[in-house]
Amino acid sequence: MRKRFQGELDKLHKMLLNMDMTIKNNIDMMLTALKNNNRKLVKEVIDSDDLVDNWELEIEEFCIDIIIRQQPVAGDLREITSILKMITHLQRKSGRQSMLSVIISMKMQRKQCRRRLTGCWLQKQVDRQCIKIRWM
Repeated sequence: MRKRFQGELDKLHKMLLNMDMTIKNNIDMMLTALKNNNRKLVKEVIDSDDLVDNWELEIEEFCIDIIIRQQPVAGDLREITSILKMITHLQRKSGRQSMLSVIISMKMQRKQCRRRLTGCWLQKQVDRQCIKIRWM
């Protein structure tokens, strides 16, 4: 029984890491898209927000399922509830970067980002949001 429970916790950790790595990759893609004026890359970041939303629901359901079936106590229960809180923060990160990607896309459509972005207002806003996203 304990081996099965440990296997489920390991699966939960892998799901959480995959969600986190996707968000980190999206941040890098968003910055690359901004520097290179690549609207296709911006669209990929926006579309991947739905994937992260689905992962949040899947992980949340898996956590609740573990709690119901295994009835963990003490450290194990704290670990699972911490993961529930983490996925909420990760989803918020993803939502912020998606919204920022929408803003970048709108600016690109208006051709306001066709010039070099060093020192421009949009680049400063992106830098501020990326700092917020990375430290959430």
